[in-house]
Amino acid sequence: EPIGIDIDIARATAKKLALPLEVREMEFSELLPKVKTGEVDFAGAAITITPSRALDVDFSDSYAADGSAFISRADQPPMSIPRAFASRVGTQSGSFSLFYLCEHGVDPVGYPTYEDALVDFESGKLDAVFYDAEPIRHTVAASNGKYVISPLETREHYGIAVRKDFLELLEAVDAVIAERKGGK
Repeated sequence: EPIGIDIDIARATAKKLALPLEVREMEFSELLPKVKTGEVDFAGAAITITPSRALDVDFSDSYAADGSAFISRADQPPMSIPRAFASRVGTQSGSFSLFYLCEHGVDPVGYPTYEDALVDFESGKLDAVFYDAEPIRHTVAASNGKYVISPLETREHYGIAVRKDFLELLEAVDAVIAERKGGK
């Protein structure tokens, strides 16, 4: 049973619209293309709201803000964009983190999920992983001092991606987010 803020918003939105909710798990890189083509009506997975993505899908109001950071080994110099040029860095394919690294001249290794990248990091195949800070914070906290998190490299706002022609759904998602924030 999926849990988290995105699924909570999805369930509340379906209830608000009195519509059934079908949850499909898929790789992150598939989410926005499937929303764009209408194969799915909306997607949530801490999706960073960007102007280029908004050309293909509508975005809800932001429900959270955070950023991306590196996880690296505590016995190594702290990871940063300049160090990443000469390092093996993994991230999630299709993510804003991948886009950000590429935009800054880093050639990352793409993985279907953060967890897949983390497996290669933990086995020594990667020097670092660059991804959303929240899951990295959890990994670092559970590492008993073995891993560290860098300062945030980015500041991002997360939203729900909605099919362009589904205004009623977008308005319902925004209403649910407003309710969660204590508004409306």
